[in-house]
Amino acid sequence: MRLVLLLFLLFSFNLIHSQEPNDCVNATIVCGSINFTYTPTGPGANDFITNPNPTCLPTGPVESQSVWLQLTIDTAGDLEFVIRPNNGTDDYDWAIYGPDVACNDLRDAVRCSSTQFIGDGSTGLGNGAVDTTEGPGSGDAFLAPLSVNSGETYYLFINNWSSTSSGFQLTFGGTATFNEPPSIETPIGTSIDIEQCDTDGTFDDQSEFDLTVNEAVILGTQTGLNVKYYTSDSDAQIDNNPIRIPTNYRNISNPETIFVRVSNPATGCFETTQFEIRVSSSLNVGVPNDLLICDDDNDGFAQFDLSLNDNIIQNGEPDTVVSYHATESDALANTGIMPTLYTNTVAFGEEVVWARLTNTVTGCFITTSFLIDVFYSPSVDTIPDQLICDNDNDGFWEFDFTILSAIALGMQSASDFNVAYYANQLDADNRVNELSVPYTNQTAFQSETIFVRVENVLNTNCYVTDSFLINIFETPTANVVAPYALCDDDLSGSDIDGIVTFDLSTRIAEVLGTQLLADFAVTFYNSQVAADAGLAGTDITTPIQNSSNPQTIYARIENRLNTDCYDTTSFDLVVNPRPVVTPLVTLRQCDNDTDGFTDFNLTEANSLISTDHLNETFTYYLT
Repeated sequence: MRLVLLLFLLFSFNLIHSQEPNDCVNATIVCGSINFTYTPTGPGANDFITNPNPTCLPTGPVESQSVWLQLTIDTAGDLEFVIRPNNGTDDYDWAIYGPDVACNDLRDAVRCSSTQFIGDGSTGLGNGAVDTTEGPGSGDAFLAPLSVNSGETYYLFINNWSSTSSGFQLTFGGTATFNEPPSIETPIGTSIDIEQCDTDGTFDDQSEFDLTVNEAVILGTQTGLNVKYYTSDSDAQIDNNPIRIPTNYRNISNPETIFVRVSNPATGCFETTQFEIRVSSSLNVGVPNDLLICDDDNDGFAQFDLSLNDNIIQNGEPDTVVSYHATESDALANTGIMPTLYTNTVAFGEEVVWARLTNTVTGCFITTSFLIDVFYSPSVDTIPDQLICDNDNDGFWEFDFTILSAIALGMQSASDFNVAYYANQLDADNRVNELSVPYTNQTAFQSETIFVRVENVLNTNCYVTDSFLINIFETPTANVVAPYALCDDDLSGSDIDGIVTFDLSTRIAEVLGTQLLADFAVTFYNSQVAADAGLAGTDITTPIQNSSNPQTIYARIENRLNTDCYDTTSFDLVVNPRPVVTPLVTLRQCDNDTDGFTDFNLTEANSLISTDHLNETFTYYLT
C-alpha cells in the first residue's frame, strides 16, 4: 500500500508554546491514507534537552519550524518516504527514532539527514540509498530504507531549516503499512451544511448551532469512535483546541467552516471532514428613523405613526411584515404588539420601540429598535429693528446679536433653547451659514433683514423663526450759530423796551453748515430738554418776540430718516438799543468875510446830539 501525506504549513495558524502539540509527546499519529495538513509557527518545547542532539543536524537550536509524527506499523516491511518542499526551495532536515522509544529517551536516531539543498529539495528514505546518516551539509539527501516490524512505533521529526515555509508533501512508499483510520460515511451528494435563522433576533450574522446533528450521517454504522469539532483544519489534524460545547456553538464568521475529526481511541488513527454553518442572511433589516415630534401644544404628548418606519425596516425584503413592541423580549416572543398609531405615555420622556421584521414564508425574524420622543416647541419674541446712529459716519457697525437673544427668548431658558442668526429665511430654516457675532453690516447706510432662529437644544428640528431690520444712519452735526442780534424797534409799541421779532428760520443755514436740508431737519426750542426730546409741537415754528435780552435758543438737527440721530446747539437772541439823541441841535459860527458862507465841522455836533457820542458812529445827510 502506498500512503501519501500532504502537509501544508499555513501561516495563519498560531500556537502557544505552552500548549504546543508539535512536540514528541504530542506527535500526530499517521494512519492509512489520510491527508494531513499542519501549520507550525515555531519549535514547540525543546525535545533535545533530555535527548542528545542528532549528530547529523546542524549545531545550535535543532528545532525552528518543526513537526513530530508517530508511525505505528501494521504490516512489517520496508519503510520508505519522500519529503518534497512545495515551493522547491525550502531546506528540510529530518530524523527518525525507534523502534518503541520514549520521547524523553529517544536515544540515537536510526536515520538522520541534514544534507545541503539539492535539486528541488526532496529528501527521505529510499531512492536506492544505502547510507544511514548524512550531514550536516553533505550527502545526496536520501538514506537507506528502514526495515520495520508489525506493532513497532517510530517518531519522525521534520524541521524546516529555511526562514520561510510553504509546506511540504510527504509521500510514503515501501512495503510496510499503517493502521487504517476511521472512514467518513457521509453519502456522496449528501450535504451536511447547516443553515438556520438568527435565533437571537438581532441581525449580527451570529447564532447558536448544534454541530452534533451531523454525527449520525458522518459515522454511518461505525461505533466506538470519538467525534470532535474545530475551527481550523490544522487544529483538527493535531487535535488542538476542540470546540468545547459543540451542542451550542456561536459562529464567529458567516459563513463559517467547521472541521470534524473522527478518531479511533484504540489506535489513535483519525480522519477529518468538514461542513459549513451559515446564518440565514435573507432578512437584511433597515435602520429605522427615530420618531421625534415637536409638540404643538407643549403638553408633552403626541400621537406617533409607527408605520412610517415600515418600508425602512423592510428594506425591500419580500414576504415580510413589521410589528412594534414595547420591549425587546416582547419583540423576540412576538407578544405585546403595539398599535400603529401610538401615543407616548410619559410627557417629554424618551421611549424605546422595538420592531420585529418577520419573513412570513420561513418564519425567520430579526429585531431592531428606535426612539420616540416629544419635544417642547419654542416661541420667539419680536426683536425691535436695530437702527443705529453712526458715531463715525462710515456707514458700518458691529452688531452684537447676543444681547438680543434674551429678547428673542422671552421667558424661555437659554439652557433649553439656542438662538442663532442668519442672512435669509432659507438659511435659517436649513440651519446653515449661521452669522458670526459680532456681525458687521454688508453695505453702508443700507437696510438689511436679519433672521433669528430659536430652537430646542435637544431637538433642533423644533424651531421658530422671526426677522428684524438693521440699518445705519448718519449722525448730523449742529454747527455753532453766532448770536442773533437786532436793533430795538417800535413794533412792540416802544423802541426802547428791548423787544423785537426774530425769524429763527434765518439761522437754519448756520446750523446745517455744509449738510443738506434735504437730509436733515432743523428745529428750534426754548430749552435743552425740549431740544433733546424733539417732540412734535414743542418746537418754535413761527417768528417770535424775545422774552428776555439776551435769550438762549436751542437748535436741534436730526436725520430725516431716523430722527433719533440728532445733535443740538444753542445761540442767543440779542436786542441792541437805539442811540438816545437830541432831535434838533444848532451849530453857530461867525462869518469872517460877511459873505454868508463858512466851513462847518459837523462832528462838533456829536456831543450835542448824544451824550454817548464817544461810543457811537455818526453820519450826516442833507435830507
